[in-house]
Amino acid sequence: MFSKSGVDRVSRMGSRLQRRPGKSARGVKGNTLVLVSAITIGLLIAIVLFALNYGRLLGGSTEHLTAIEAASLAAAQDLSRVVINDDYYGYISLSDYPPIGLGTKAADKEPLPVLSINTVLATARLDMIIAQNVKDQTGDSTVFTLAKADVAKARAAANSLNATLASVLNGGTAKDLDGNTVDPLAHAQKVYQSNLTKLTGGDVVVNSFKLSLGYLENGSTTLTDLPKPDNQAQVSPDQQLDGHYKAFVSVPACGEDFYFAGIARQPSLVDARQFRDPDSKRACSIVKAEADHTITASLSQGDNGEQVSHPVHSIACAQPSGNTDMSPPGVLTLGFPNGLVPGINSIKDIFSNGDLNTNTSKVFTAQGGDWPSTFPGDPSTSLLAPGNIPGISNPPSVTQTFGTGFFHWLRAARTRPKISAIDSMLTQNFSAIPDDGSQVYCAQVFPFCPPAFAKKPDNQGNTAGGNDFAVMAPTSQADRDAAWLAGGADAKSSYWSVAANLDVSHVAPPNSPALELADDGSLRSGGKDITLADVQAFQNALSASNTAALATLAAANKAASVATTLTETTNATNAITNAALVASRSHDMVNNEQWLTGKGIQVLPDGRFKVNGDIVTSHPMPSDVASILGGTANSGDINNTSWTADPASFDFYKGKTAPNDKDKQDEQITAEAGKYLFLYEFDATGQVVSTNLCTLPFQYVPVSHNQIYTVSYDAIKTQSGKAPLPLTWAATMRDETATIGLNHGGIHAGQPMLGDPADWCRVDTFFNTVNGKGSKKSFKKDDNKARSKAKGDYLGIDSPVKGWSGHGNGWAYGKWKSKKGGALTQQPRAAFFCGGLSCDFQIRSPMAILPAPSGAAVVPPGGLVGGPSLGPAFANIGGVNLRIPNTFNYTIGPGAKSSDDTGAAQSPGPDTQTSTKVQAPVPNSLI
Repeated sequence: MFSKSGVDRVSRMGSRLQRRPGKSARGVKGNTLVLVSAITIGLLIAIVLFALNYGRLLGGSTEHLTAIEAASLAAAQDLSRVVINDDYYGYISLSDYPPIGLGTKAADKEPLPVLSINTVLATARLDMIIAQNVKDQTGDSTVFTLAKADVAKARAAANSLNATLASVLNGGTAKDLDGNTVDPLAHAQKVYQSNLTKLTGGDVVVNSFKLSLGYLENGSTTLTDLPKPDNQAQVSPDQQLDGHYKAFVSVPACGEDFYFAGIARQPSLVDARQFRDPDSKRACSIVKAEADHTITASLSQGDNGEQVSHPVHSIACAQPSGNTDMSPPGVLTLGFPNGLVPGINSIKDIFSNGDLNTNTSKVFTAQGGDWPSTFPGDPSTSLLAPGNIPGISNPPSVTQTFGTGFFHWLRAARTRPKISAIDSMLTQNFSAIPDDGSQVYCAQVFPFCPPAFAKKPDNQGNTAGGNDFAVMAPTSQADRDAAWLAGGADAKSSYWSVAANLDVSHVAPPNSPALELADDGSLRSGGKDITLADVQAFQNALSASNTAALATLAAANKAASVATTLTETTNATNAITNAALVASRSHDMVNNEQWLTGKGIQVLPDGRFKVNGDIVTSHPMPSDVASILGGTANSGDINNTSWTADPASFDFYKGKTAPNDKDKQDEQITAEAGKYLFLYEFDATGQVVSTNLCTLPFQYVPVSHNQIYTVSYDAIKTQSGKAPLPLTWAATMRDETATIGLNHGGIHAGQPMLGDPADWCRVDTFFNTVNGKGSKKSFKKDDNKARSKAKGDYLGIDSPVKGWSGHGNGWAYGKWKSKKGGALTQQPRAAFFCGGLSCDFQIRSPMAILPAPSGAAVVPPGGLVGGPSLGPAFANIGGVNLRIPNTFNYTIGPGAKSSDDTGAAQSPGPDTQTSTKVQAPVPNSLI
């Protein structure tokens, strides 16, 4: 531009030209041309100088914008690396990561998966929709209650992650998957500075560079798939982008708002004009980078000719990238090892059954480690301190315990489940679930009435002592719980028997003889039909004989104390011996009715009973003191044998074998029943794949540390078929994913538990099916979409090289190998490859509830008649009121002697029926 002095000179020149009219026109024209040229040159110079200065300013601003954009992208990518330990969920981040991180290991020394906050939120939203459907279909609100509580936990996790991300952008640090330090601010500043080196002139304004966390007002992209099918997803077109949730906008479900964080497949710049500061609702992920820089142009001068610096403020916003969740979902197993339960035909029936909704379960928690401990070097663990299920009534109903395990299975599957698949699963009839082809080889023997979590009586019928897990009836539920809590080898054995679906005497309290129930509802004993009247007659004969024997013992002791002749003393001694024999032997028979009925009971025309060819003679008529002294105490058997007869000729149970024969005692009832063990898993599309297996890959899984085990001894009563006989079924549940996260989930952090074998989804045992003719054929792996690929394939891992072993000597862990061969750089969590057990629920062990035998003095099933709570304390015999000795007033053992209340000692004769010696009782007192 021209200066003021130059303009003045041009003006004066023009004036002089006007004052010289004498000059020629040619001269005037020449001067004008000079003037125009001068003005043109001056303008061109001014334009060039302006262009040079503007270019300098524009170039500096563009380069500064490039630098700030690069800084925002670097910070955004760092942000997706930040991993925090949420108090409820465990490791979370903006991105999902598989369980391979060096810095994400649980106490079991195996890595844990990292869940993106979008996966956490999407899981909570999906579970709410499914829970609402379950509530609508079944009327039970358990799953809905738990799902609603998880929504609050998900929001809290989002706020926790927001706080950490805001902190690291402001100069704090965090850790990544492998435990490395993440410092987005320092990294972004370094990138920013490195991109400013080409600028000339000017400086960065000190302390002007900063990073901020926020969201975009008009939304953004995510990588989180929408629920399927679309018509049940409850997502409108403006709440989604390309089949994924739209970020930063409300996507409500079941009355709850859900906001997702913006994530892209690659770090990307976004419109800074849409940036908004965090609020209390949204999960934030957008990084705003901003800084001030001064640029000085050489021709920019102030009034005094000094150079002027121009400030430049640049802003850029970026969105992080992330991975999607590929971790395998957990597996749900549902067991009916003793056959399907009448009236329970589908999962929906479990939710809606009246008994299951009314009867309660005991809730226990594994303390000190997994229970039972499978590692020899593990610290002592205990099952199970009584506990409760958070958010559920205490004690919970059986339905509530099942609903809890069902919900935790859904949660462990994260965003995988297809809503319609769960709807179909609820109503799928168990009988329609295909078996694995080996079902024909799974005809299952089952005891109709095994003891409850109890060690069988020894060969003398004894059940008490030490850590014996004896709970013979009529023990209370509290006593059974105490037996569980006592632990010990028998408790562990009982647990493994239940976990492995083995039909042994560990599942329900005996309150009746062991019986079979055929599919048509008819009673069976020894594989043959038997009537309820026959059962009651046998039961009555035992109880009447026992009562009579105890009354005779009391009378004989009284007689011995008043005997005046050798004959009277002999009669009293024989009566004591024979009565002790009957009492002890009938006691054994009561405790071993499972063995007796397994052999088969037959009522003979003469009133005696035959058990496997052996004769049982009842003695129902007690005697008075005078008849014992006189040798006329008729015992009431078929031969009118006197209680005072020579023991060598006195029969009660006579045959080739005795019911307390240890080898024979262990034999079970042998009714054939289908073993229904259902395994539920999700395939890649979210469909539920259900299979009826003969053997499950999770039969030796302990109760995971800090997880729960529930027991209901009387879960449901059923009655069907020809026999008017109610049955009580027990229910158990192992919930391995009840408590999640590193802080509260125990040594495995609530992860699904490893199967046996670890690569069970690749084992042919679990790939068999049956063709139309019922013969066995082998699956092609692709026939089962849930198992066509091992879940860990996308990481490039294959079956373990060697070293996987199951229950017995503890778990021995092997190493996964690369699908391309060789070792893996990082070993994943063992259960990651095929998926582990999330929840196992069983309804099992039917127990007969028999009415009292007609005419019985007492009703003793499962215990000795005459005990303090089982029979009369006194009996009036011949006008004499006699106290009946209870269970603790007699023992069985060799070389025993007896005495009455007067101190008179008597030596019983030998037990001619067995080699067991009988010691007569010592009554507390006699009247």
